[in-house]
Amino acid sequence: MIVRCLLLAATLAAAVAPSAVLAETDADRLKSILKKKYSKDSQPGTRSVPAPAQPDLYIIGPDGKVRSVPSQKKSSNDGPSGSLRTLRYAGVVASSALAAAGEPANSADHGGDPSPAPAGKIVVAQGEQQQQMVVNRRIVVIQLKANTREVEIEQLISKFDLNVIDAVPSLGALYVELAEEDLPDAQTIAPEERSSVRALLEPSIVVRLREEPSVNAAFVQSTVAPKNIPPPTDAEIRQEQGPVKWNWLLNAKNDGNWGLKSMRLPQVWTILVRERKARGVEAPASVAILDSGLGKHAQLVYQNVTGPLPAELIPADCARSHGTHVAGIISARRNGDSGIDGIIPKARLDAIPISRNLLLEGTLEGAERPQLHLSYFADVIRDLGEYFDAFPLAPDERRVVNVSLAYNWGWVRRISASDPTTDLSVRNQVQQHANFIQYLVDRVNTQVLFVAAAGNDSEGAALPLSAKLASPFAFAALHSTAYFKPSRNIIVVEAHDRDNRRAGFSNIGGHVSAPGVDVMSTLASQSKPYGACSGTSQAAPHVTALAAILFELDKTKTPEEVMGIIKRSAVPDTASGSAPAIDALSAVAELSGRHLSRLADLNEDGKVDAADLAVFKDDLIALEGGRYGGTISVDLNGDGIVDNTERCWPRIDLNGSGRASYDASDKRLVGGVMRSDLDVLRMAWSDETGTFETALQRNGVSELIATWQGTMLIAASPLLHEPFPCQ
Repeated sequence: MIVRCLLLAATLAAAVAPSAVLAETDADRLKSILKKKYSKDSQPGTRSVPAPAQPDLYIIGPDGKVRSVPSQKKSSNDGPSGSLRTLRYAGVVASSALAAAGEPANSADHGGDPSPAPAGKIVVAQGEQQQQMVVNRRIVVIQLKANTREVEIEQLISKFDLNVIDAVPSLGALYVELAEEDLPDAQTIAPEERSSVRALLEPSIVVRLREEPSVNAAFVQSTVAPKNIPPPTDAEIRQEQGPVKWNWLLNAKNDGNWGLKSMRLPQVWTILVRERKARGVEAPASVAILDSGLGKHAQLVYQNVTGPLPAELIPADCARSHGTHVAGIISARRNGDSGIDGIIPKARLDAIPISRNLLLEGTLEGAERPQLHLSYFADVIRDLGEYFDAFPLAPDERRVVNVSLAYNWGWVRRISASDPTTDLSVRNQVQQHANFIQYLVDRVNTQVLFVAAAGNDSEGAALPLSAKLASPFAFAALHSTAYFKPSRNIIVVEAHDRDNRRAGFSNIGGHVSAPGVDVMSTLASQSKPYGACSGTSQAAPHVTALAAILFELDKTKTPEEVMGIIKRSAVPDTASGSAPAIDALSAVAELSGRHLSRLADLNEDGKVDAADLAVFKDDLIALEGGRYGGTISVDLNGDGIVDNTERCWPRIDLNGSGRASYDASDKRLVGGVMRSDLDVLRMAWSDETGTFETALQRNGVSELIATWQGTMLIAASPLLHEPFPCQ
């Protein structure tokens, strides 16, 4: 489905008279011309050509070899855009084949230099798993300058012998079909260039059209299809206050994945996928979950388990399926159209299940409840030590251990006459546990980062409680005296809500905060496989997963260094008293500026230059075309389908705002500075042969933006429908 045509675009040139009235008149005149010449009532086409050839798919692998994919038949009722519908369907078939078997079922390895793709064929460039490029080299879209006269249109069509098959008058755009002789001949392309993006996207006719005075730009509309966002899902939770769904719309109030959006994870996923592709290997850092309520789920794959998982399904609630919910936040693997998306694609997940029978045994033995509670955590720490014994660290390995467990002081208070946070015996007991923990934690401080929940004891409290006493891990991380040195590889996590304000239940004093209210994730139940839970237990795994991504991107970093990056890149909160909120995109950018270059390298050729600026312009035109009455027939956000959500998290959203925009209000913090999507391109620019400003002037995107921002032109081309999602 990831389909794009050759796009030849032209818009109002800088030479257009500055008068807003004149600009409106020119645009209206061109709109009338195109509507008269190429409306559905007229017969488009300026010359007689045979029907489009049946699309054939070819996968161009990273090794430069060409493999064929069975083509799909066109439906009999296809019109001028029928080939696009066929191509989208074929794209799904190709994607499924890659996902299921690694290569198409009927692939043919031609060996040696790649065989040239037949003229007019559809070329699919194989990337990371379902990442691919699909090109229909026959279809061209021309957007004319607003002051273009009818005679100039006819001269252009005659000069290049173009066959007009469709038009979008409100954009001054024409869809044309190239003649056979105008298609690039792969035999004339140097062998080392045949599989390059530039060779596919810049046939000579496109280059020549760009030089025409009535054409502002000419470029191929195709996507490399980075995995910006996952496909839509039908996962839903029904609650008294209404359903909670998994979706990627902006400003939704019932989205169980709001936390992933607030962290700007789609951009991080794009970077991670491209980094894995460049390395040629997937080597995610190991993540261990120390928790109770760990169970089985169709979306969870455990690599190592230190004890038996429950034979029976766990009751579907946030308490008894606690560990399963935590695991889903970190690493749930999508099953087709169902389910949710874990933060780490294809994570290496270890489970350290804890038995709840300890509580029952302690009660039968007559132990006091507060003492029993603390003794339970002592056994938990023992379980952790046994995990490292059973699965020792390799010399250069990095791991992250999630500890979404705490003492739950609210429960203790109900059965204790004294305040446990000031009770010296309790404090001493906590410190003893912390000492015990540090023996293990400090031993692996160059390889393992521990992520601890801050605790949920502050609901209704006039003064929120300190996280330091929420668990021995938090104490070990936060307590500091002349006799007690805090561990350097434990990060403590508070919870914030969708407004980045401290959750009322969350303790304070943690290093950072993360999404922890109404978080949708997995439950170990067939009848109720998903649930929305709240707590610092839900916040901690967001940080755990982010740390694992940072370790994968740079295996040389120590836990202390990764912890520092997460803290420095977090967004401060001055209103609610919460710890700074984690920001995945800022963290990855601080890890290395190279990662922003990966994101801005839209055509994935290893550099950020004019070609990427052209891709940016292509996609922006496609998005605006949908606004003014055109139809978006391209998967702009990489979710595998073409629908009315293409404006949500498109691939040219480089600053993580969730949309592609040229408005100043859309700027977001990137690299320590508020930047627009174009600013990120400028920041990542690597072309030593020309500056970004020069390329921007030649590209003409500034003129496009000025046109779309013009109120008179907008008035002349009103919206034909209600605003689409993320518009």
